[in-house]
Formats: sequence, C-alpha cells, structure tokens
Amino acid sequence: MRPERGGPHQPGGGGGGAGSGADLGPGFKGNTLVAAATTYAAKGWAVFPLRPCGKEPLTAHGFRDATTDPEAIAEWWRRWPEANVAIATGSPSGVVVLDVDPRNGGDESLRDLEARHGPLPDTPSVITGGGGQHYYFALPPGATIRTRKVAPGLDLKGAGGYVVAPPSVHPSGQRYEWELGRSLDDLPLAPLPAWLLGEGSDGGREWQWDGEPVPEGRRHTHLVSLAGRLRSAGLGVDAIEAALLLENKRRCQPPLPEREVQAIARSMVNYPPYPNLPSNGSPAALLAEPLERELAEAASDLNHARIVAERLRGRICWVASWGWMVYRDGVWHRDPDGAAAARLAAEALSQHYLELAIGTRDLERRRDLLRQAIAAQARARAENALHMARDLLRAEPQDFDARPGLLCAKNGVIDLTTGQLLPPSPDYRFTRQTAVAYDPEAQAPQWEAFLQQVFLGNEAIIRFVQRLLGRLCQEVCVDLCVRGA
Repeated sequence: MRPERGGPHQPGGGGGGAGSGADLGPGFKGNTLVAAATTYAAKGWAVFPLRPCGKEPLTAHGFRDATTDPEAIAEWWRRWPEANVAIATGSPSGVVVLDVDPRNGGDESLRDLEARHGPLPDTPSVITGGGGQHYYFALPPGATIRTRKVAPGLDLKGAGGYVVAPPSVHPSGQRYEWELGRSLDDLPLAPLPAWLLGEGSDGGREWQWDGEPVPEGRRHTHLVSLAGRLRSAGLGVDAIEAALLLENKRRCQPPLPEREVQAIARSMVNYPPYPNLPSNGSPAALLAEPLERELAEAASDLNHARIVAERLRGRICWVASWGWMVYRDGVWHRDPDGAAAARLAAEALSQHYLELAIGTRDLERRRDLLRQAIAAQARARAENALHMARDLLRAEPQDFDARPGLLCAKNGVIDLTTGQLLPPSPDYRFTRQTAVAYDPEAQAPQWEAFLQQVFLGNEAIIRFVQRLLGRLCQEVCVDLCVRGA
C-alpha cells in the first residue's frame, strides 16, 4: 500500500527512512539527506550528490564518482547541504532497480508481466517523487546487467545507471519515500526475478508462437518482450522484424500498424546480443557460453558501436538534423564533418583493445589484440562504428539549451535561482557559454558609488534596486545566453 504523502518539501524537513539516526557531528545536525547517504554507503551502496530538487549530478563525472567513502560524502554535503542523494546501480552497489513510470504505461506493463510470471517478490521499494515506484533487487553474483528498457514505462537500472534515493526531493516538491512496511529495515533485498533477466523462471521462453490471441492493450508490450527474447538469443534486427511482423499478424487482435512493429524491431539495436547473464547450469547453456563470449568480443562493427557508445557517452552524441556533437570545455560543439567524433572513436577502440591486451597472459591473444588496437586507429573503422552507434548516442535538438534556470559560465554552471556555482556536466546540454568566469566575490566600485550618490545612501532602497536589477539581468542572461534571443 502506498503511504499518504505530506505537502511539498520544506527546507530542513525530515525524510525518514534510512539514515535518520546517523550521527555525523554538529555540522550536519538535522540534515536527513547526508544522513541517508552515509547510511546507504555503510551498506556498501555507492552514492553521489544530485542537484537539489533535481536529478542532475553535481559532480563532474556523475555516477562514475559514486563512492562509499564517508569522508568524500561528508565533503560533498558540506559543499551542497541540500543535494539530493543518488545510488549508483549495478556492480558499484550490488543492486538492480526496477523503475516503474506510470505516466508512460509502467503500471500496465508491470501488471501484464506479473499476470504471466507471477507477482514480484517482496523487496524494499520506494514511492518516487513523481508518483512512480522503485523496486530494489540484489544483483546476481557475477552478472553484469546493463541499464535498459524492459517494457513501456519499465526500466531496469543496472550498470551505467543510478536512481534518486529517499529522502531526496523531486522537482515537484514531493519527497522520495520508502513504502510503508517495505523499507530497508523491514525487508532484505530479494533476488532479481529470472524473467527480468530475459528468461522465464523455469529457464524456458516466456512466449509461444501458437498461443492465445493478444488483445488490445497488451500488443505493444507482448511484441517488445518477444523482441527482447529474440535479441538475447543473438538475432539481428532484420530477423527480429520478420518474426515480429509474423507474430503481429497471427496473434495481435487487431494487428498493430506495420510501422509501429518495425520501430519496435529497430529499437533492439540499442541492446547487445548475447547479454552477460549467469548460466542456468544446463549443458546447452555451458556449451553456448564460450561461443557467446567469442561473438560478444568479435571485432565487428556492431561490437565496435557498443564500445564507442559505452566509452564516449557524455563526450559525443548524434543529432539527426545537425550531425555529430562533441562535448568540450563545458559546452557541446557541432562537428560538421565528423572528424572530431571519428578521432575520439578511434582512440576509444584502440584503448579498448590495449586494455584487453594488458589484461591477458596469453601471448598469442595479446599479439592479436595489439594488432586490433593498431587497426582500430583507421578512420574507416571508426566511422563504421560511429554510423552504427548513432541510435545508441542519439539526442534531439530540443534537448539542448533547454534549462532556463541555469547559465553556463567559463568556470561552471550558475544556478540562477540560488546563485550557486555547479560543476560543468555534459548532461546540461549547453551549446552557449558566457565569455567570462563567474566570481561571486567580484566587486563593482563605480556602480556601488553611483547607487550611493543617486539614492543618498539609503541602504534599504539600494538593496531593493540591486535585487530588482539582478532579477531583470537574470532574465536577460537567460534570453541571450540560453534561448539565443
């Protein structure tokens, strides 16, 4: 049962849940955010700070900066006392989180999956500030589970992902809260259900070619689930599309439009074939694993695209109407001929093979990997990888310069509502930047002398005028530097 909510967040208010009793010294008295972060870290969960009432990382490298070090955590919250708390999912914390977004059909998708597989096991869960839910599960030992979409409105947060944790505050003003009776104090982490890994709980497939008709309201989810199973089995996008079109024609009543089915199939390029799943112990699985590893490590354009996307996310992105964009010195720059993106891709591929070579003791394999590292520096190979990585690194024009409350300066990002200087981040998607650095201690003696002269030293009026003009300048800065007016 979901708990009743209180009103919007009030600064200094309690958040309950993990960390409410932590003793961090007088400097943090009453700060439930840093208390929660410290408690999560004590459990072995790596945390990092987010923008107050937001989801954007405050550190330069986001989830890659996540840590369990109490001194680093204390320093972060000493610098940003109102920062939200993020938990890095996957191997840094040993947790995987199922994110249910009801605004995008997550409740319906989860009901559909539970009707076929049974209910989710009892496990700690959170009511998000946006009205969704986060279900926390234990990461299977030895498994690497990538952050991916499971179904409409359902995302699995694993490697390369993070979640906002209680008692953080949503942009709406509502807090993230542990569900009543389902907090970390109430329940242990349940194992991640096998069907969320791409298998049925009995090791078999969750779909059948000849079964009951798929009614309206379940067709899209059914085809997405089927596409995921086929991709996990190693099928290419063309084969998945052919299978989905046949399944749609045979079982979906009425069939979905062909264009929608094709879009589902094309979306599978975002997920690698042969995911790194733990073996179920069957002879067939044990025999298949070496082949799967060989295919996953092959020097193919598809694998190169995956490597480029993983290593260069946040450094390059693809915008269909602009071409490649490269992040440099705090802002995104257009790369019309793709030369800069190709150079970065070649470096990423070469570094990938060099790291593999360093990590192996097999001399023959090391020589082969070093040859691959040299071959990866060819521009043609990098361009082929970039071409296939477009969908993995796609962005839209409206994603850029779309944060009117922030201003990009030479030395960071200014929060215009608080005056706080935030570290630069590619996630802000700025393409414009002020020509000077921000200095909160800067003085303007001529301007201050002018105000004293005009208002005859009346400090109350001077402060009012300063605030008024500051507000007007804020709007002008937004128009000139963010909206491009």
